[in-house]
Formats: sequence, structure tokens, C-alpha cells
Amino acid sequence: MDVDGTKPLRGRVRWPRHVAVCALLVAAIAVVYAEVGSHAYLNLDDDVYVVRNPWIRQGLDWGTVRWAFTGVHEAYWIPLTWLSLALDCQLFGLHGGAQLLENVAWHAANSLLLYLVLVAATGAVGRSALVAALFALHPMHVESVAWVSQRKDVLSTFFWLLTTLAWVGYARRPSVGRYLAVVVPFALGLLTKPMLVTLPVTLLMLDVWPLARRDRGLVWLTAEKLPLLALSLVVSAVTIWTQHGAGAVPELATRSLGDRIATALVNYGLYLGKLAVPVNLAVFYPLAPGDAGLAASAALLLALVSALVLTLGRREPALLVGWLWFLVTLLPVVGLVQVGGQQIADRYSYIPSIGVFLVVAWGVPRLWAARTRGGAPWVPGAAGAATLVIAALVARHQVSYWRDSVTLFERAVAVTERNFFAHNNLGEALASAGRREEAAMHYAEAVRLHPGYAPARNNQGIVLAEAGRYAEAEQEFRAALALDPGMVIAESNLATARARLGDYQDAIAHYERALAREPSNAVAHEGLADSLALLGRLDEAIVHYREALRWAPDTVSARRSLARTLRRAGREAEAEEEERVANVMP
Repeated sequence: MDVDGTKPLRGRVRWPRHVAVCALLVAAIAVVYAEVGSHAYLNLDDDVYVVRNPWIRQGLDWGTVRWAFTGVHEAYWIPLTWLSLALDCQLFGLHGGAQLLENVAWHAANSLLLYLVLVAATGAVGRSALVAALFALHPMHVESVAWVSQRKDVLSTFFWLLTTLAWVGYARRPSVGRYLAVVVPFALGLLTKPMLVTLPVTLLMLDVWPLARRDRGLVWLTAEKLPLLALSLVVSAVTIWTQHGAGAVPELATRSLGDRIATALVNYGLYLGKLAVPVNLAVFYPLAPGDAGLAASAALLLALVSALVLTLGRREPALLVGWLWFLVTLLPVVGLVQVGGQQIADRYSYIPSIGVFLVVAWGVPRLWAARTRGGAPWVPGAAGAATLVIAALVARHQVSYWRDSVTLFERAVAVTERNFFAHNNLGEALASAGRREEAAMHYAEAVRLHPGYAPARNNQGIVLAEAGRYAEAEQEFRAALALDPGMVIAESNLATARARLGDYQDAIAHYERALAREPSNAVAHEGLADSLALLGRLDEAIVHYREALRWAPDTVSARRSLARTLRRAGREAEAEEEERVANVMP
């Protein structure tokens, strides 16, 4: 055995032992995530990714393939993720539980792949099993698994680990064919989620440990990664461009470099804290104002850990590699370039946590042996087993918060402070459940906490419109559009308010703006058709009613309105056919 605790695999492979470890991993994951099959879609991304996405709902066909590859949707270019979700709808229909069970299957596959990668690279079965088990059961990973929209997380990680496994094979016996076996899954992973941009750097780390390829020289080892690095740079540029175009990335000039570095330091500390003590987890953590004292404390923590790792890393290089893995893979989402309005996100720890688990699995036994001079060697194993049991229990409890939107955002409101985002989404969930008075209270609280949050202003407008106060509702919709000019739902709602106030011509203009941005918006097509019909422009109205039904064929109101308009236009036979269809619709 090497001094760093690894043992290259030679001779007969102990398959029964590996099969037992894999079976235990799968069984543990099944127990933790058993209930997700009964969970519902969430009103965070699941609605726009799947439920109201006509391309995904129609299943996997050439139209969906073309849509997935030829455009940027929801600020991302992630064609393989879209195709995966479309295939789900092809197989299961709109069944959130079925899609979540598939997420669980991908998570299980990732846990097994991680184990196989580490065993193949190090030969250390016990430590590899511990890393894989921590990955499989850690409560911070619940967000990536129990949320349909995070298919991009579990699927991209599958390709990440497949690429890494292929790299281990290439490192043992380099060849063109084996290198292509690395490039292909890496490219597929980038088509699934841009988080893979740091993967080439992790391969360079693995060349140092456990693959022990340092004798080839840094220049050669880096040159080997150039094709992968080139792909990463292209995808990084595309991601920043798409996020910026969607308004998800604020102008860098609005925050100084010092502020962004301070935020990154704090976030590294927060991720370490949540990984060590995963309590009060939430779907959204509001971005906190800068705190110089907190940033200094985080910097001190990182410096101390880094110093310890560097000191011990001379004898245990796994510690250095694991720590660098955590720092580097978290770098794109740690806050140097702010994406979205969250401070941190549990899902962003899915890959970076592997580095921390490597430090634990290889570092704790080394520290214990050094401290006790080899005494009671069973203690680290017992501590690891106890940690896994606790992690599984906490993760299973965390899964229960993801059963529906009301439960999820009630939890976020309970465990965080000033969470405008959670209040707004909780209001939307309550409104969908018919609890409109409670919803209005949460919308008002979201606006109080963050007056510049466009979705909350839009929802305030909806409350006013439902009360018949259309002039006041119009002001809220205009405020939302002033904050987010590309907000299609606010544009459509403003059009509806203008129509209710009798200005159909202005309503038509706003509906047309909404449809210019989102041609598949069935609600906007129906509202536009209503206004056109009221102005006597019957042929145009019929076109838009049919467009509304094209994108949302189950809309009874659009079907009946189409029938009435066809009758007014003297097209009696078509009107009767539409009425017949409407009468048998649920």
C-alpha cells in the first residue's frame, strides 16, 4: 500500500465486496428518497420547465429537438436536459412523482459511479465507500434530487463522473480511443449544464493524486487538457452571455471587486458550515448585505483550513486534492459573478462537496492514527457509520419539505430572515390552493421586504385585479415592467387590465408585445383574441383563439370563445364542431 493510503488495483478484483457496497448504497438512497414518488411539481422552475412548457409537454419529437438545440431558454442553453424532461413527458405524461423517481435513479447512478471512480483510481475500498455514501446521503443534496427542474444537476454529474472514470482508464493506458472516451461524455455533460467547465482542472488534480502522473511534467499534463479547456471556455462565455441577456447577471460595474471577493469568502464559509452541520436548509437564501467582519472571519477560516491541508498534504496528498477540488469547482457559483438573487444554493454543493468528503475520508483516519499512534483503529470507522446514519435521517426529513410548494416555502420562511422570494412563492402556492387572503398577505410582505422585486409587484397587481380594482392593478403591473421590461406575464396582465378598463386597442398592443417575447403564451393569445373580437376583428380573433388552443388544447374557455366568434363570423359548421369538442372536455 502507498503512503497516501491508496493501493493500485492489480490482480483479481473483489467483485462480491464491490457488489455489496453498491447494493447498500442503492438501498440507503431508496429509503431516504422513498416518498418522492408522491410529490408534486413546484412553482419554482417546474412550472416553466415542464408544466407550462408546450415543447416539453408534447414529448420527444423533432420539433422539441430543434427547439432544445436552437435557442436559449430560461437563461440557459442546456439541450440535453430539455430532451431528458421531454422524454419523461413522453413516457409518463405530466407526473411529477415519476420524474422525481428518475432523479433518484440518476443520483443513485452518480453515487455508484463515484465509488467506482475512487476504487479504480485508489484501490481504497473503505474510504471510497465512505465518500460515495456521504455523497449519496448528505442532506444538502436533497435539493438536487427532490426537485424536478434539477434534472440538470443529477444528469450533468453523471457525465462528469463518467468523464472522470474514462480519464482514469486513459491515464493508465493512454491512447487516442481512450481520449475520445473522455471527450464525448464531457461534451454531453456541457450540453446538460455548464457547471462542468471546471472538470478539466479536477482531472489535473487527479493526475497528482491518486494517479501519480507528476513525472510527466506540468506542461504535458496541462497540454493534455487543452481540448477540454477549450470546450470549457466556449461554454463559460455562452453561459455568461445567456445569463446576462436574461438579466440574471448584474453588471459587474455595480459591485466592486472587493465586494465580490468578500461575498465569495463568506459563501465559501457558508457552504463549509452547511456541509458540516446541515441544519435550517432552505430552497432560497436571500442575498445578505456585505459584512466586513463576517468576510474577515470567513477568510481566517479558509486560511486556517488551507494551512492545515498544506501541512498534512505532504504526507497525505488526498487532503490537498480534496480541498482544491472544493475551492475550484465551487468558484463559478460562489459569488464572484453573481447569478440570481440568492446568497448560496444547496444544489451548488452537489459536485464541490466531493472534495470535502475526500478530505474527511482520507484525513480523519490519518489524524486519528497520528494522534493515538495507531491505537483503537476502529474508532474512525464507527464515527463514519454514525455520521452516515445521522445524515440519512436528516436527509429523509429534509425530503419531506419538498412534497409541495406550500410546505417548501413555509419551511424557507421559517428558517431564514427577510426572505422576500419565499414569501412571494408561498403566496403563489397559497393562491393556487384557493387560499387567496393568505396569499395576499405574503405578497404584501414580499413587497415590503423588497419593493424592487418584480414578481411580487406583479402578484400584488393580480390581487387588485381579482378585487376589480383594475386601475390600481395597472399601476402594479407597470411597476413590475419598469423593474423587469422582459417580464411576459406582467405585460400580459397589464394588457388584461387595460381591456377591463375598456381600452381594447392599448390592450392589443400589450398582448402583442408579450407574444413577441413568448409566442407560445396561450393566455396572451386568448386575451388578444378576446380584445380583437370585442373590436369586431373576427378573423384575427379566430386566428389567435386557434393559436391559444394549439399551445394549450385543454383550455375550455378558449374553445367556447372560438365557437362564439366563429358563429358571429357566419361559420356555423365550424362553430358547432368547436362546441361539440368543448362539451366533452373535462
